[in-house]
Amino acid sequence: MHGRMKQNLAGPADAEPAMSPGHALGAALLSRRGVATILLVVGILAITFALVSGGLAAQKRRVASQELYSRTLEVMGVGRETLSSLQDLELGQRGYLLTRDEAYLEPYLRADGRIEAQLEAFRQLTRDSPARQEILTRLSDQVIGLRSSLAQGIELGRAGEFDAAIAAMRTDASKRIMDDIRGAMNMALAEEERMLVQRRADSGANGRTLGLYLLGLMGAGLVLIAFSVFSAFSALAFGARADMERERTAAALRLAGSERRFRIMTEAMPQIVWASDQRGRFDFVNARWQAYTGSPGTQEQWIDHIHPDDRAGIVAAWRHSLASGETYAREIRLRAADLSYRWFLCRAVPVRDGSGQIEQWLGTGTDIHEAKLNLEARELLSQELSHRIKNIFSVVGSLIALSARADPGQAAFAQSLRDRIAALGRAHEFVRPHSPASAARGGKRTFSAFIADLLGAYSDPTSERIRFSGEDFTFGDKSATPLALFFHELGTNAAKYGALSTQDGGIDISAARAGEDVIIEWRERGGPPVNGDPSREGFGTTLARLSVEGQLGGSIDKVWEGEGLRVRISVPAATLAQA
Repeated sequence: MHGRMKQNLAGPADAEPAMSPGHALGAALLSRRGVATILLVVGILAITFALVSGGLAAQKRRVASQELYSRTLEVMGVGRETLSSLQDLELGQRGYLLTRDEAYLEPYLRADGRIEAQLEAFRQLTRDSPARQEILTRLSDQVIGLRSSLAQGIELGRAGEFDAAIAAMRTDASKRIMDDIRGAMNMALAEEERMLVQRRADSGANGRTLGLYLLGLMGAGLVLIAFSVFSAFSALAFGARADMERERTAAALRLAGSERRFRIMTEAMPQIVWASDQRGRFDFVNARWQAYTGSPGTQEQWIDHIHPDDRAGIVAAWRHSLASGETYAREIRLRAADLSYRWFLCRAVPVRDGSGQIEQWLGTGTDIHEAKLNLEARELLSQELSHRIKNIFSVVGSLIALSARADPGQAAFAQSLRDRIAALGRAHEFVRPHSPASAARGGKRTFSAFIADLLGAYSDPTSERIRFSGEDFTFGDKSATPLALFFHELGTNAAKYGALSTQDGGIDISAARAGEDVIIEWRERGGPPVNGDPSREGFGTTLARLSVEGQLGGSIDKVWEGEGLRVRISVPAATLAQA
């Protein structure tokens, strides 16, 4: 009993003291289970942090990439729209000058009105790149030059100077500017694509760095991180493919719209409009062709609709244009559905790509039947008048011969007078208006023979009243009439008031080449004294000036010297050579 009491008394004193809550928590954390729990929580937190960080980073890169793609596609779209507007400018101007139809100016004016806005949009989209801004500045200068060149052509056309405008257009200055613009635009788009590739490379490098960082952070979550990164890049690739597909679809819609506008415009034109590929195979005609010929399309033998007398020349000219790339222009007789024929002016120009290769031919056929008939009527009237005037000269010559028979002593004088009247008749034949058919009087001729024939009425076999010196040259039929008008007027005035109005007077004519021009001088000698410049110019002088300056594109310089008139004219040799 005493022992049990001692054990009871000693029990509370020997027992372990109770632990505080803090110590209990610490002991629990340091236990194996606690360590396992901590590691589990740390692992979950690490994986959660890695997933959240990776997800946020992937989302940020996806948004940035989408913005980059969208911006790049927008830049490319604006660039293509700008090129389309410039092409509308060029086609509108060429269409107006070639057809003289104001309808072509409508797409030209619309395109001209939106060019500035498109360039400004392009400028805003590329403002963060000095290299692209430099390209855009050069592009803007080229666009200004193109618009100025095209506007000058239209101004000449509106002023009625279509030939000068077409001649300027054929120098291909506008085409060279357009090629430079395409080059600058391609450089700008290439710079955009290069920056896109660079940014994609930078984005990939940042992604790899982040992946390595997350790999060391999360350890056991490597597979999940790799999966999330793979999923993010897959989403980006899918988004890029979707954007590119949308762009292709939009481009196809724009192309279809452009073709629809082209067809609407050609159907609204009064001319026949047609197109062929680079080999000359026809693939489009407008309704005007079908309405006139009664033919349903372009696959039939189109040559059957041409007048048999015109076919050989048309085929040869068309083959020449296909081989050389030169503009095709030909007057033809085209058979209508009622089997009658009418005259048409057919023209075709090549459409070239950026490298200068011909993609297709675009042509028009303009009805000129009434104009052709009027020209033939005027030619017939001109020939009739010329014939009657020649008859008058012949009658006068016959009267002189009859009169001389009564006085044989005057036979020599009568013969000389008849020769002079015959020379006047030949001069009249030079001066009268000619059509292209009647102008062909033997092709090219020498200037000295031309002067001798034209001024033969004033020459004298016993003396050199009219002398030619210097470098002789030949000239074509187109130059004959204006030259004849000019020198006939000079000869007539000299016979009335100048050197040829006196017995001892004469004319010295000389010719020489000076670069690309031919210089002709007319110097009178031995005539009545000259007392200064005349107070006014008569109609004949005005007509002579128009012949040289207007028709031949030359210049005239008159000096009234004391001995007589001196005239110096300068005419381009290329103009004189035109047949």
